[in-house]
Amino acid sequence: MATVVLPNVAGSRALADRLIDGVKLDLESALRIDGRNLDINTDSFLLQIVKRISDAGLTSFELVGGGQQWYDAVREAARSAGITAVVADL
Repeated sequence: MATVVLPNVAGSRALADRLIDGVKLDLESALRIDGRNLDINTDSFLLQIVKRISDAGLTSFELVGGGQQWYDAVREAARSAGITAVVADL
């Protein structure tokens, strides 16, 4: 499983691109977004993460950490892009 570990401050599309570029996204692999360190993020960061996942052709990904507001925002953005974001317990 490819894992993207988010920093405590995530505020730009460029950062989202660098984080996604750091993992191999393909239709054969699962993706986990690890937000356990995340304290604050911007909508543009969140939307770019979801866009990149969609552009890679993935239909779902897993979320850990980040809190309820993060989960809700990511799930809504993912739903709008036709992707399923699943909250996982570790």
